[in-house]
Amino acid sequence: MAVETGPAAGLASSTSLPPQPKALPVAGKADDVGPPDIGTFWGLLVLGLAYLHHSTTGFAVPALLPLISPDLQLNDSQGALLTVGYTVLYAVALIPVGFLADRADRPRLLAGGLAGWSLLTMASSKVNTFAELLATRVGFAAAQATQNPICFSLIPELFPRHRTTAMAAYNSAIYMGRALSFAAVIIAGQLGVAHGDIGVTMVPLNSLDLSHVSILYTQGEMAAITPIYDYDFRLLHGEITESSWRQLLYWLGPPGLVIAACALFTLDEPRKPSGGMFGDPLSSSRFINPTTRGLNRSPNDTFGLQGGALARAAERQAAARKARDNAEMWKSVKELVGSRAFQMVTLAAAVNDVGSWALVSWHATFYQRVYDLGPDVYAPALAAIIPIGGIIGGVGGGLMGDWLTRIGGRFWLTAGATIVAAPLIAGSLLAPEYQQSFGALLVGFALSEAWRAPAAIMVRDVSPSNLGSTGSAVHLCIRNLLGGAGPLAVAYLSAKFGLQQAMLLVPGMYLLSGCIFLFAERVAVKEAADKKLAESSSAS
Repeated sequence: MAVETGPAAGLASSTSLPPQPKALPVAGKADDVGPPDIGTFWGLLVLGLAYLHHSTTGFAVPALLPLISPDLQLNDSQGALLTVGYTVLYAVALIPVGFLADRADRPRLLAGGLAGWSLLTMASSKVNTFAELLATRVGFAAAQATQNPICFSLIPELFPRHRTTAMAAYNSAIYMGRALSFAAVIIAGQLGVAHGDIGVTMVPLNSLDLSHVSILYTQGEMAAITPIYDYDFRLLHGEITESSWRQLLYWLGPPGLVIAACALFTLDEPRKPSGGMFGDPLSSSRFINPTTRGLNRSPNDTFGLQGGALARAAERQAAARKARDNAEMWKSVKELVGSRAFQMVTLAAAVNDVGSWALVSWHATFYQRVYDLGPDVYAPALAAIIPIGGIIGGVGGGLMGDWLTRIGGRFWLTAGATIVAAPLIAGSLLAPEYQQSFGALLVGFALSEAWRAPAAIMVRDVSPSNLGSTGSAVHLCIRNLLGGAGPLAVAYLSAKFGLQQAMLLVPGMYLLSGCIFLFAERVAVKEAADKKLAESSSAS
């Protein structure tokens, strides 16, 4: 996301921090004197739909694994490799993809990745062996790695004056999708459109009628389902069998191809061409005198010799520029890796992910074991609380984020809201009644999501201006690799202390994350001030 790196927003003046330097009026900064936003609702909608498809297809194989395994005769180790292996491959692929995105036309790269993972999703419906499914999964992980490094870079440039708000709207695509799908079920039932009763029930996976129900999640050999619209037509004919997962995977692909076409033909790259996949202007044939093509003229042809000299000079200039660009790129990579602000915000986000991954993975089991609730009680509650809380916290944080950043108060979202969320999540885990637990969870989860958009913008601000996508990719890679430790840690602690006590790891991680965010904000202010001082000294 190639915008000028400006000072990161810091803490309020009431703290002992140095005063925040004023941002320079350059493109890409959320400043009052900055340029108007060039982004549109359509562009944000396309990126949000791509993110929604990204998540839907990413979780499709794990959700359908109980049906895939008997059909392909997979053992437990192979099934685990398909899910855990994807997470690792996806995380590792983020970095080279992010580096490429800093030198490429990002909408085209995103369209290519989106088309790639859509086609591979469709291809996975045709596999007959574990090796074939694993191969599609490897390519799928690499293709999906294009999504967030590109969007985390592109959105702040499309919306320079409302960066945090736009990023929050993008991040909330998943919550909105879940909320709208759940609302549609209820509305359809009230209108008499849906077939069957409204509610969540558990049924065996091998007896699903997918023309009438939608899968919320799977647990062992059972699936939590809700009714869907029924217009008396079916994509799947006949009885549901173990191989019905193939039709499901296949029909997940075409919507992604449509979104990819929208990204390719309707989104523009906001930054100017600067080499790489954009091409080098001086090395392009259209910028060279047409007489340089006369190299096959006779040696006595002075005009042809002059043209050849011009061509060789242009090639030497292009090679020198390429060498300077590469040297500048590696200098920026060292600057990125050595930035304490980047290290701290990445650590804070990764620690938060340890808690949030544990919460998502164990929530259903927690309400089953601790409060002895059935899925007919906790599933509708969680299906409503998670998206509603996410939208309140994520979008609310985004709406306040741009204003707080301008006055130096971004820490209230990154650090403050995260710290306050910790006791509320702890209260939801220790509440004597499940109704109180759900109430505390709604408020706590909303606060726990407020940091995401401001932190994404913070990563962009502390990254070098020519490594916007790379910075986001490294940040997301570390988060994905460390976040998976959360569910494993709860499983280990549960065996020793019980699940309710083990789940207290979640608010503990939130509290630690908030404290690290507070420190990261301080470091970001200091780094920005030092950088501005160095630039002033070199200019004078």
